[in-house]
Amino acid sequence: ASVTTASGTGFLDFMDLVALKNSVPTPYRNSASAAWQMSNGALTKAQQFRDANNAPLWYNSPTPGVADSFMGRPVYENPAMVAVASATTSVAYGDWNQYIVRELPIRTERSTEWQFGSDIVTLKTVFTVDGNFLVGAAQKAIKLLVSVDT
Repeated sequence: ASVTTASGTGFLDFMDLVALKNSVPTPYRNSASAAWQMSNGALTKAQQFRDANNAPLWYNSPTPGVADSFMGRPVYENPAMVAVASATTSVAYGDWNQYIVRELPIRTERSTEWQFGSDIVTLKTVFTVDGNFLVGAAQKAIKLLVSVDT
């Protein structure tokens, strides 16, 4: 996905997130499946942002199983994203329905040769998963925020 560079005002500020969201083209930015993915550190920081009236910009969902929201869009913690630090990617925003995950059928193979002398039969199970953007959505539908290198 494309990269949006953070402002020079620390590792992550509110205007960086506004710029990230607005860098996604309108059809993807405004789709029903547009959402945030953030590291735990970015979540913590986003929960602290306030408007001019000191009201939080983060909305905690009162319904179990329904995502919290930030700037009107759902937020999901991504444990694979690194903490907010110098030159790291800890926030992504976009239309996640434009990214597909493909699971190939599970394959099981059997071998009697490996431990032939011990009368052992070996089984191997292979499960393959990959993913990619739908045609035309690559590098448009989802954008990443990279903190400045300090």
